[in-house]
Amino acid sequence: MTTLSFLLIFGSLFGVYEIQSMAVDPINLALLNFDKVTKCMLGYTALHYNGYGCYCGRGGSGIPIDGIDTCCMHHDHCYEKAVESGACSSTIWEYINLYDWSCVNSTA
Repeated sequence: MTTLSFLLIFGSLFGVYEIQSMAVDPINLALLNFDKVTKCMLGYTALHYNGYGCYCGRGGSGIPIDGIDTCCMHHDHCYEKAVESGACSSTIWEYINLYDWSCVNSTA
């Protein structure tokens, strides 16, 4: 099972529990939203980019190969800085946290 598949399954199960325990109306979880944002803007689901370049998917190092890989690098660094600064105690919450977005003319 790939890491992303595990995170999707785990995030979905944990997220449903969190949503119910917080009495929040269920909307798409962050990983599912991310998948839809990727589809909106790039035309492919996030799974298409898992393992792409140097940073898309688990881990990451080196020089990004293009703009998409650079975006994944910035995403990884953003999560790392959030945890290091104490703004987030763990990135797992960010994978299941809820947020709203819309897709208009292939822009999220």
